[in-house]
Amino acid sequence: MPQRTRRGLATWLTTSSTPVFVLDHRRVVLVFNSGCEILTGWAAADVIGKVCTFQAHPDSNHVDSVLGALAPPGEIPLRGQICRRTLFLRRDGTRLEREIHYFSLPSSDDEHLQHTLGIVIECPEQAPLEGDLHLDVSRHMADLYARFRIDRLVATTPIMQRVAAQIDLARQHLISVHLQGERGSGREHVARLIHYGSPQKLKRFIPIRCETASHYELSQILERLAEDRDDVGTVYLDEVALLPGDLQPLVLQTIQILSGEEDFRQHEELWLRSEQTGSTGSAHALRPGRRWISSSTKGLEGIPEEGFHPALALQLTALTITLPPLRTRMGDVPLLAQQLLEECNADLERQHTEFAPAVVRLFQQHVWPGNVDELAEVVVAACQRSSTPIIEATDLPPEFGAALQARTIRPLSHTIPLDDQLAQFERSCLVEALKEARGNKSLAAEKLGIPRAKLYRRLEQLGLDVDQMESVVPDITES
Repeated sequence: MPQRTRRGLATWLTTSSTPVFVLDHRRVVLVFNSGCEILTGWAAADVIGKVCTFQAHPDSNHVDSVLGALAPPGEIPLRGQICRRTLFLRRDGTRLEREIHYFSLPSSDDEHLQHTLGIVIECPEQAPLEGDLHLDVSRHMADLYARFRIDRLVATTPIMQRVAAQIDLARQHLISVHLQGERGSGREHVARLIHYGSPQKLKRFIPIRCETASHYELSQILERLAEDRDDVGTVYLDEVALLPGDLQPLVLQTIQILSGEEDFRQHEELWLRSEQTGSTGSAHALRPGRRWISSSTKGLEGIPEEGFHPALALQLTALTITLPPLRTRMGDVPLLAQQLLEECNADLERQHTEFAPAVVRLFQQHVWPGNVDELAEVVVAACQRSSTPIIEATDLPPEFGAALQARTIRPLSHTIPLDDQLAQFERSCLVEALKEARGNKSLAAEKLGIPRAKLYRRLEQLGLDVDQMESVVPDITES
């Protein structure tokens, strides 16, 4: 009878029209029933055996999108349940928001290992609780991917919406792109978004560090690029403004070789100029399959006066994308932090699901001088320090707390010259010594470790004459 009951339960799980799934203790999908297949558009064979990672994925054609939607928010209490709202991206591209109820099921093989049963139901009419950053990230990533096919960017602010549109534009046309922005603002990340979202994504992305690479290394890289033409997809010149002057003609020559030009001609006005992107520059399309992307902190407009090759500057700036510092797009910070948190889950066995509200407030108070890179370092360090699904303020690295505290220290209202501070300190020492010696100057000089004559000189130089001493130290007795 028990065996028949188990078979009946298994039949119901797999054939029920109610979406039901089961995960083991490693979050591996064991059951993905017909209801789940109908809901998501994915077959059970595509999902069973794969690990669910708590991470939003905007591409409905990738199985990770459904696996991320199924992932439980942390460990389910033994013989308890957890409920959360999630966004399902169906394989046909449509979206469905549903509520999942997770139940813990002790394993029949080991009572210390629990399975997780998930039941998907229609969302109740009331709105979800505010502060669900995971759901907000899922929605935002789905919107951004639908518009621009960008899967790893947060762009809720108007200035970042413009950047997203420019990335999409750059992908469609093999023009050179210059990325301008502060250090840590995500320049290389944007360069990779352009490369891996364009037709040359199957070819190599080659970063060249113009600031740190030696003269010999740079020249060797450029020579190899000229030889390996067919394998070159995108060449990224990081901090190109720091490229040595004698190598700039070589870079220009390499670009001409890779683009199949024998004579370098003046660029025409970029036809892609529009109010939508606000981009200006000169149009110069390289031969299909090859692109040059460069970056600098302040742009190349003023560099030619300091010796930067003007023709090379013109060549590299067909399309210029300006990346704003993080402090000017603080509205993106909560979702950006959540996205970075979920990316950490791909490499960690313990899943982190959210930040405590206090942490989000701290993130919004910080000015982020290191921009996105600094935020990423703080989030990664917090994930490594945390032992629970929720990142608390105590999990943040000490360096972040020190940076916040430094901002709360108010500067002096006025400056005090060092000589005045030293004189004030010496005056207090002399007065204190005389107090302890009850006006006996010989004893006071002994306490201070100086001759009595020097004590008299210092009292005179500091304006502490005998009369003043009598008002400060009563009952002065000459020794």
